[in-house]
Amino acid sequence: MQISKRLLIAMICLTSLSSHIYSQIRIGVKGNLQFTNVTDVHEFSETRNFAPALGIIAQIPFNDANNNFFFQPEILYSWQGEKNGDVINIEYFQDYVNLPLMLKYYFADFLFSSKKVCNCKGAANHEFFLEAGPQLGFLVKQKNKDSDDLYYGGVSKFDFSFGLGAGIIFRRKLELSARYNYGLTDAYKNYPRQNSVSNLAFSVSYLFGTSSGAIK
Repeated sequence: MQISKRLLIAMICLTSLSSHIYSQIRIGVKGNLQFTNVTDVHEFSETRNFAPALGIIAQIPFNDANNNFFFQPEILYSWQGEKNGDVINIEYFQDYVNLPLMLKYYFADFLFSSKKVCNCKGAANHEFFLEAGPQLGFLVKQKNKDSDDLYYGGVSKFDFSFGLGAGIIFRRKLELSARYNYGLTDAYKNYPRQNSVSNLAFSVSYLFGTSSGAIK
């Protein structure tokens, strides 16, 4: 009987904790304009300019006591690749489903003094942030796949990279940011020279719901 009571209490506590954690998770949408290329593969390498990436993000706080430190997983459909910019100018474009797994920290009042201190209207509604973390990429589509396979050994189905970013958020809702990802694995595994994907992205994100750290 005592064991049943303890199990019941434990289940209630776990359910309450899970519900609380779930209530703190915020979901958002994200769009990128990005520059991508692959190092040291195509002879006349040209960056793919302003290709988009679109997806959803989640923001999960590490604890209630610190509302500045978050884990942010993302799912992005990303248009990447580059051009072989010789006379023929072949487009070697690849589409990826990318899964960034970012750690994010908000510096409250780091760039903007507190509203009460400087008496500046809306100043406390802005926060600077830094982010860093790995990214998993899964190839889902290729343009000019036959030429890529024939001359360059074909693109790997999996990409692993590391990203660093920074930005500013308004009222813990609207974010403007920049992030650079550098590939840690070869994009073309059968190519004789080491090569990797690089990606510089400029992003706009919007988070739904209300963070306990937001200015209301």
